[in-house]
Amino acid sequence: MSRHKKNNSKIRYLWYLLPIFFGLVGGILGYMILRKMNKDIAQGLLIVSIVTIPLFYGIFKAVDLTIPVPAMGLASFIGT
Repeated sequence: MSRHKKNNSKIRYLWYLLPIFFGLVGGILGYMILRKMNKDIAQGLLIVSIVTIPLFYGIFKAVDLTIPVPAMGLASFIGT
């Protein structure tokens, strides 16, 4: 395998980070950029972005990444 081919395969896999970090927007953006150069990778980016939506939703739901907000009753406004 030539050096050029190794660098090309590394770059190809780096494109998959776009939908992983930016979700559906990253997948669509990657598809728009790569659709004329490499249709297979472009479609793969869309698939990864669609698969990561329910995956990340499930992870966030399971971990319950919400910030608890203390209840602000009338006493906090009055100062008693």
